[in-house]
Amino acid sequence: MQDAINDFQGSGEEVRLTIANVDLALARGAVDEALNMLRSISPEQTYFIQAREKMADIYLNHRKDKQLYASCYRCVDVSVCLFGLCYYIK
Repeated sequence: MQDAINDFQGSGEEVRLTIANVDLALARGAVDEALNMLRSISPEQTYFIQAREKMADIYLNHRKDKQLYASCYRCVDVSVCLFGLCYYIK
């Protein structure tokens, strides 16, 4: 997986691979590692919304923390989705 991330470094696909890597970390029970990977995805990156949704799912289903779950969606509220593409509004 790390080889693929290195190969796609700097491209939009790098973020997709990071999100896939999060699933592998969760399968190993490495919840903190998964959250750290998701935190590294910035609002300007293509799959930011998907990363925040994944983070919200982890907070709700693995950490059982409703406040952190809601905080993921508060951040997403400032983005606009048109025709399946999401844009972050600064």
